[in-house]
Amino acid sequence: MNHNPLQEYFSRYPNENKTTLAKNAGVGYSIIHRTDLALYDDLPPKLENFLNTHMPVPRGQLSWNIEYKKYKTSVLEKHRKLNRNALWVTKPANSYKTWIDFREYVDDSQMGFSKLFLINPAILSHYETRITKNLPEVIRQRLRYFGMPAAEVQKLSELPVGRRSMPYV
Repeated sequence: MNHNPLQEYFSRYPNENKTTLAKNAGVGYSIIHRTDLALYDDLPPKLENFLNTHMPVPRGQLSWNIEYKKYKTSVLEKHRKLNRNALWVTKPANSYKTWIDFREYVDDSQMGFSKLFLINPAILSHYETRITKNLPEVIRQRLRYFGMPAAEVQKLSELPVGRRSMPYV
């Protein structure tokens, strides 16, 4: 079975799409899209309740949330393997003047960075707009998981946040 509960839902209900699922589950389209991209740690509660009501968990499976977590883990592992030789993994943190210089080196956009590391983009946005004062633990964990030495992650966390090199368009 595909561990992605949304893909399972769409295979069982072929006339449905992300827009109709969002409407039926009582959530916004972005919730469905970000869930499909595995950007949340857990299924959003309203969506999980909807799936539980409309789609029984297959025999041998414990819950849709557990299946979602398995899906997220498998996607994260694929991303890690694809990036194991990326220059940003081994490039010293002191090569960057700011956190945003590093983040833009990895990916130009917050969303692209979030998709690579499977984090909620709001977490990154809050850090880069200084709502959150310290580099979020989930980002630290993902950088280490992808192979960056802990000492380099610490040095990145000590860099000033900085500003985007290109304005939003």
